Amino acid sequence: MHVQWVLVVIKTRVADAIALVQLEGFESRKPSQLSGGQQQQLAIGRALVARPDLLLLDEPSLGLSPMLVDEMFALIGELNGEGLSILLIEQNAVQSLEAADRAYIIEHGVVAMSGPAAELAGSPDLRARYLGERPFRSATDTEVLLGLYELFGLKCLDLLIGDFAVAILD
Repeated sequence: MHVQWVLVVIKTRVADAIALVQLEGFESRKPSQLSGGQQQQLAIGRALVARPDLLLLDEPSLGLSPMLVDEMFALIGELNGEGLSILLIEQNAVQSLEAADRAYIIEHGVVAMSGPAAELAGSPDLRARYLGERPFRSATDTEVLLGLYELFGLKCLDLLIGDFAVAILD
């Protein structure tokens, strides 16, 4: 009797996980027959069957198309919204910071920055160091760029001044 009860619990958990990761209708397929995104969803579903308090995701967007990356982050947000704590290790800094409550930026094995994700996402230092954004250093740079843009009537101006790059598109 106990074995039957365990089997019912397992089947229920598997069905719940399949529904949560949106893989209904794919139950008969082998993992190798699934797309990259579906394989990632399957891996998450497999972990969810155990009903963890904490889900560790290591590079879940690796190798996925941009559309599948968006779907993966939507799933991560949904799971977190349902109360599941998630430790996300990810190089997609922009979407990770949008999804996270707290962030830790690790550089060469050392925590380089930490804090509320929204605060870090707005940090000029983080944006310059990890997202490649470089702010203008002075109004003079801006004036030079706009002057060149107007002088040549360019549709696109792409310049390197000092240690930052600027592109102006018309």
